[in-house]
Amino acid sequence: MAAAARGGPPPSVAVIILVFLLSLLGSLPLVSRYHLDEGWYTNAAIQMVQSGDYVTPRYADGSLRFRKPILTYWVLATSYATLGIGLVSSRLPFLLAACATLWVTYRLARSVTQDPRIGLLAAALLGSNILFMESATKATPDILQCLFITLSLWGATELLFNRRDDPRWYALFYVGAGLGIATKGLLPFAVIAWPLLFTRLLPSETDRPPRLFHVGWLMAGLVVGLSWLAGSLLLRGPEVATTLFEDQVGQRLEGAHRLFLSNIALYLLTPFRFFAPWFVMLGILAVVQRDLLRASVRQQGRWFWFVLGWLLVNVAVFSFGNLMRPRYLLPTFPLLAVLLAGLLQQTMQGRPARVIQHILQWVFRAATGVGVVLALVGWRIDQRFAIGGFCLSGVLLLLDWAAFRRSALPQLIALGLAIMVAFGTLEQFLKPVVITSPAAELTQRLLALNPPPERIATVGLRHSVANQIRLLSGGRLALREFPDNEGQETVRHFPVILAPPPLYHTLAEDPSYTSKACVLEYQPLSAEELWSALKTGERAPKHEKDQKRYYLIRKQAGNGTSERPS
Repeated sequence: MAAAARGGPPPSVAVIILVFLLSLLGSLPLVSRYHLDEGWYTNAAIQMVQSGDYVTPRYADGSLRFRKPILTYWVLATSYATLGIGLVSSRLPFLLAACATLWVTYRLARSVTQDPRIGLLAAALLGSNILFMESATKATPDILQCLFITLSLWGATELLFNRRDDPRWYALFYVGAGLGIATKGLLPFAVIAWPLLFTRLLPSETDRPPRLFHVGWLMAGLVVGLSWLAGSLLLRGPEVATTLFEDQVGQRLEGAHRLFLSNIALYLLTPFRFFAPWFVMLGILAVVQRDLLRASVRQQGRWFWFVLGWLLVNVAVFSFGNLMRPRYLLPTFPLLAVLLAGLLQQTMQGRPARVIQHILQWVFRAATGVGVVLALVGWRIDQRFAIGGFCLSGVLLLLDWAAFRRSALPQLIALGLAIMVAFGTLEQFLKPVVITSPAAELTQRLLALNPPPERIATVGLRHSVANQIRLLSGGRLALREFPDNEGQETVRHFPVILAPPPLYHTLAEDPSYTSKACVLEYQPLSAEELWSALKTGERAPKHEKDQKRYYLIRKQAGNGTSERPS
């Protein structure tokens, strides 16, 4: 960060947020980065908009879904009602929530350290976190929960460390936790419990302990967090609570004792995986600047133990489950980013700092070279490779000039921005070539039918592809999904069927149906196939085992299409 002092004031946090936004914005309409979990929320929100029932989330087949609280569905339904149903409107609210989380992290860091430079670096560290970027472009509750928990912890930090007995900080502390409960469930109760416990475990050295408990705002937070659950219990009965409890606790404990130790180890390694560049630098400084790092930890004081304790609380909670998901630790990342930024800012001094900066400059040059090579040879595979290479090398050259030649941009912030751009390049230009989906072509074929079918049976179609078709059609296509072994008599009641070859061969003999082969689905390209395409200049041919053909089968008019399936 010393470079910023030589070259002038550090950049505004808006620059970091804007680079983050632009790096990820282009990936919103792409099915190549579709995650299966998105369908649980988009399908329910589509039905809310179409039915007008905004209280009851449902699966795609219309059955009730109470596995998660309501707020994520409402965010999606509001976006659909405003922007229409589609992939962009599904993901945009979550990308904006991630941008808001970067701003909150910046403000929280400034509040704790009284140093805006640490706030900027904390925002850059969090924005360049791969898990954070992935979550920011998925229509799932994770990034919303991260935002609300970070807001709650900001309020707790102001009350606990800055002694600001102001109603707005109590509101953030308790209502932020309530919004987190309304988004994903029980974890935000730990957000309230941990600061209260911390004041007992590590009390302040001052005479007056901080006042964290506030009955009014606590009740407001509980109302925000539990009002939908209370209302649904009245409308739907105990099924709501039992289903939610099973999803949050019951199912998570089945066989979990066998995974407890491995979960602890994996969760403890998670921050090191996703903050790897920054921990590497901190590790180097810990060896050559040991005394300075110790002094920095002492200067952080109780804040250091508050952040470490919050991480351990989350590790302990999730290690008791039978699933290990790195994204479960996402609510700890903003505070970890603030802590790492403070330690790096205070230890990046002297000759070791200059050596790290010199290494970073060569990393930038090497990455720029990779971008140039990708731009020059990528056209042999796909023009998107070439466009991505040109964009990456161009932005890296600009960051290199600003950070290392003109010294107007701190080098560590420049590294964070470079990671954001590299991730965005991968998602927007490279990944769509490697990972394909038949959803777009299937959607076009179905919408082109005259008239478009009201009901469609899909047999053996991947669930994620069916979800994509619903979004790409703007919610106009209603799909009913059946496995490969579903009885033929059930699907015969539908006017249109998307069928695999075995069912096609059976129905092709029936004169009441017309059939047409419509699309091939491919497995993702392997590294060997990419290399072959690079050498030959053509996309590598696919093996038969990698192909799956779908047939569009339509019942001719007057053959009983009005009968509804049982």
